[in-house]
Amino acid sequence: MTVEVKDINKVVQEEAFGFVKHLHKSSVNMVMVELTRELMGESLTEKVDTLLDDLISVLNDKGVLAVYTNKENEQKVFKILLEKGLFTLSLLEHHDNPTFSTRREPLSVIVVSKVKSRTKSYTSGLNRKFKLPYTNPLFLDTKLPRQLITEYTQEGDLVYIPFAKKGDEIVACMDLKRNWIANETGERNLVKMNTRIEKLEKTLQRRKRRY
Repeated sequence: MTVEVKDINKVVQEEAFGFVKHLHKSSVNMVMVELTRELMGESLTEKVDTLLDDLISVLNDKGVLAVYTNKENEQKVFKILLEKGLFTLSLLEHHDNPTFSTRREPLSVIVVSKVKSRTKSYTSGLNRKFKLPYTNPLFLDTKLPRQLITEYTQEGDLVYIPFAKKGDEIVACMDLKRNWIANETGERNLVKMNTRIEKLEKTLQRRKRRY
């Protein structure tokens, strides 16, 4: 199996652990992955380590890997990434504005690159006050991905989202005109995400006609 153009801007109902191996090497501009407590458990540490290797392999030379994790696992994840020879761009704690988020706890955000010679650092940007330009509930929980995507990618770039969940990163990609590929297997998440994507497509079409 080889990932083709038909997979771009689609949610693929396969586990990321297997799917990522079929992505072309050095074909992705950005990977956005959340490593949950469950994934970082002792029994899955080796599986996560292999997944990170695969995610790094699909990044192009200028690509970045954005890892979200909880404070408890921050140092463990950070150590793993450094051992893989990656260069840190940002290591910070992110608090969502309750108005635009359903998250109950802050995220630790680690952004790394395969090369050291990057001109941008987003630490200050993520800490500054940021208001979403929309009150539409479709954009709930998209503050963080919007900022990361805006900083580290350009229109038309490809973003890979191994665990799409509710589709926050997908919504940000669609709104910011980035191409994307996502994985999700949870039936409940898929139903909610597909409904959200359909509504967003209509919203973007109305905006396009307006301008």
